[in-house]
Amino acid sequence: EFSTLQGWFTHATSVWETLVVFGHNLLHYQTIQEIELRKELNTLAKAIGKEVLEGDRQGGGFRVRANELVQAHADMMTREGMQDRHQVEAWDIQLHRGLEHLKQECAQVLLERFEQEASDTKYSETMKEEVRRKLAAPIDYAFENYLYTWKLRLKQAADEQQYFALWDHFKQVMDTHLEKAQHQLSMTEAEAKQLFSQEWEVYEESFKSRLGQVANSKQSIIFKVTELCNTVV
Repeated sequence: EFSTLQGWFTHATSVWETLVVFGHNLLHYQTIQEIELRKELNTLAKAIGKEVLEGDRQGGGFRVRANELVQAHADMMTREGMQDRHQVEAWDIQLHRGLEHLKQECAQVLLERFEQEASDTKYSETMKEEVRRKLAAPIDYAFENYLYTWKLRLKQAADEQQYFALWDHFKQVMDTHLEKAQHQLSMTEAEAKQLFSQEWEVYEESFKSRLGQVANSKQSIIFKVTELCNTVV
């Protein structure tokens, strides 16, 4: 019996959350105590995962360090420019390796923290193995997110460079056209549109090519949304 509506609601909410998380295996669990222990272990794993992702008093977590890594490479790219394609590829490889190393390091810290804090004998090995299987999922998702952020930064920088190059190119095309037609002091609107149309096609193809390198396919988006939902649950 419940003395207040709030008490009943709290209990009903707790039962519903248990059914959502453990309902598919509910018949395999022997006691209510086992269900509560699994809930407790999942809560513990999420708390540790949040600390490793977001950081604590001892230092920054994966997100902070990954953001610093991406920003450092973006600043370097801004300072040195993107004229050298091989240099840009080298930065891309370097950033990818840096994020991969950071992901592995944080995943190891996460596992070690979990093993330490879940060492109580009340948690069975079966319970812990269930949690271990999806322990690193939040870090994997964050890794993919920062990797994609870097790809977008690369595209943005390339687009800006192409924009200024295109402006200079159009100026040169018009100067060349007027130089050949010495009797003209300017070009007609029709001539300008024709020149622009011809040159724009070349730029548009280049832009679509760069866009294709960062665009996600429908299947990729479905996979990432599913992965995110599984991580949250």
